[in-house]
Amino acid sequence: MRLPLLSIALCGLLPLLPQSPDPSAPRDAGAKAPRKERRFEFTYRAEVKDLPAGSKRADLWIPVPTSDAFQTIEGLTVECPVPHEFTIEKEYGNRLLHARAEPAAAFAVTMRFGATRTEQQAAKAPGRDKMRPRLLAPDLLVPLDGKAKEISSSIAAGAEEPRKKARILYDHVLSKMTYDKSGKGWGRGDFNYACEVGKGNCTDFHAMFIGLARASAIPALFEIGFSIPPDKTEGPIAGYHCWAEFESSAEGWVPTDISEASKDPAMREYYFGRLTPDRVVFSRGRDLTLEPKQAGGPVNFLVYPYLEVDGKAHDGVARTFSFRDR
Repeated sequence: MRLPLLSIALCGLLPLLPQSPDPSAPRDAGAKAPRKERRFEFTYRAEVKDLPAGSKRADLWIPVPTSDAFQTIEGLTVECPVPHEFTIEKEYGNRLLHARAEPAAAFAVTMRFGATRTEQQAAKAPGRDKMRPRLLAPDLLVPLDGKAKEISSSIAAGAEEPRKKARILYDHVLSKMTYDKSGKGWGRGDFNYACEVGKGNCTDFHAMFIGLARASAIPALFEIGFSIPPDKTEGPIAGYHCWAEFESSAEGWVPTDISEASKDPAMREYYFGRLTPDRVVFSRGRDLTLEPKQAGGPVNFLVYPYLEVDGKAHDGVARTFSFRDR
């Protein structure tokens, strides 16, 4: 499905209906109360370069953030010198910008938008009902048989209510994982790697949690975007950040940010059920088939630009991200 560039509606395909805030939500001693709202401008720039000699076509996809109950996107603009269009990825409903240079040539895309984020909490999401089978299924790097089933059955035996079971899994991940980006293999969201090595970044933390949740018959969703530095008002953003949501029959979709809880133990209670507004989500889900369909295999997750040159994935994309508070 393709949408005209000028008429795209910036509304989320998976609306969330927030529940009433719980002023008694637990927070660890010493944890600072997070702000309730954050307003900022965001700039996303992708520069296609270093194309192989004789290349005939370059295709670039980047994710486009959309509005939902906790995130309002407005004033989105795109600067791109080659033909481009907004499209929709079919499985999760992610919005994409697809640009094509034919004949292949270097070019740059700059996307700017304003965002308002509010503190996220458990929320109903009726539009996700039809996605439940997918959110109980394995991903390529998150198998649900073998180790996932064995661990989840072992540590959550006797727990029936999804939130209680998910809390056991959350605490298990915190006890087994260390935020550490040294060595090789981290950053792919590989469940088996996370279990074996016990360290990694946010993708590895949440791959372990999502694998254990789904193996426990709890639907779980992967979300990825960027953290906005809470102690700064403007500047560059070094890289992506991801988190997860799981479904509770009583509350709806409950957010968790386990890697941030690992880095800041004082926020351990907070990050089970709440997210600070210092973030922006760009896409959801893994193993993505883009629109138009890429020639290569499923995209593990989409937050950085994805480039194919003559139908083959290519790393020749420079990327920069920055923000400024409003």
